[in-house]
Amino acid sequence: MSSTTTRADAPIAVLGAGVAGAAAAARLMEAGLPVQVFDKGRGPGGRCSTRRSETAGEPGFDHGAQYFTARGPRLRARCAEWSASGSVQSWRGPFLRRSAGGWQEEQPSTTRWVGVPGMNQLPRLLLASAPTRFEARIVALLPDGRLELASGEVLGPFRLILLTLPPSQAAALVEDSPALATAAANVAMVPCVTWMVRLAETAPIEASAFRDATDEVGWIAREASKPGRDGSSGWVVQMSPAASTRWLEADEATWRARMEPALAEVLGRAPIATHSAFHRWRFAQRGDAAGSSPPNAASPEVLDLDRGWGLGGDWLRGGRIEAAFDSGEALAERAIAALG
Repeated sequence: MSSTTTRADAPIAVLGAGVAGAAAAARLMEAGLPVQVFDKGRGPGGRCSTRRSETAGEPGFDHGAQYFTARGPRLRARCAEWSASGSVQSWRGPFLRRSAGGWQEEQPSTTRWVGVPGMNQLPRLLLASAPTRFEARIVALLPDGRLELASGEVLGPFRLILLTLPPSQAAALVEDSPALATAAANVAMVPCVTWMVRLAETAPIEASAFRDATDEVGWIAREASKPGRDGSSGWVVQMSPAASTRWLEADEATWRARMEPALAEVLGRAPIATHSAFHRWRFAQRGDAAGSSPPNAASPEVLDLDRGWGLGGDWLRGGRIEAAFDSGEALAERAIAALG
């Protein structure tokens, strides 16, 4: 950015290219405001990411969020557009859940949607025309709307800086803003350990996913059951929040030993893997009543105009993908209103 750029005509920086950041950027651009998105990862997605396959032609793994629902009118409208183009499609069951009486079929109250060919399609759609810089880890927010990267590079000024990061990461950057620091403080996030495994042969199973398989395994998904994953022999196994917290710093052998029996039960035999990989999500979801909205959910996003910083994210609204979308849009709209 030119050193002669003033904050009044500078773009708005959005930190984070997950669904919240992508939704904020999309809404700002719809209002005619220039943006610049930054993310420390190699591509968009955040927890709505897809791990690329190491085998040519094989679908990847949705190793974070498994699906999303659209209950509110805004995401429903977006979803209608995306589904018309085939970019998202409904994920059909059966979805099974273990109960005292064994496996029971769930009857979802709303459609479960997935991105095609992967869950990272959602932020990609929202960021389609947004300037985005990846592998850019922000280590400090400097005076006058500037950013410092881990490389030592200083960028800016920016008209506003909107953070859509996990609370602990955001808190480390906004210590000079009491309002933002308070919002990010004391928000406990729980982790999730995910196992991505490709089998030597396709299992003859009709169910799409299994919830609460054991006390330690909260979710097992058959990737081939999702639209756009034809031919996949991949499975995603995710530890429960309690087990993920307990075993977060363990090694891969320990993780596999905790999760493999649940997959073997579903398959009816020990899995023979041609590919096995793990991912440790340190900030998967809120630890307090994850999935439900916190008390201030009506308008939890925070904007500090004195410093030109804003804060949003799914964790402010309960943790679902739609919560991330709603928070990003709400943060953008607060910024639009403040800028007049």
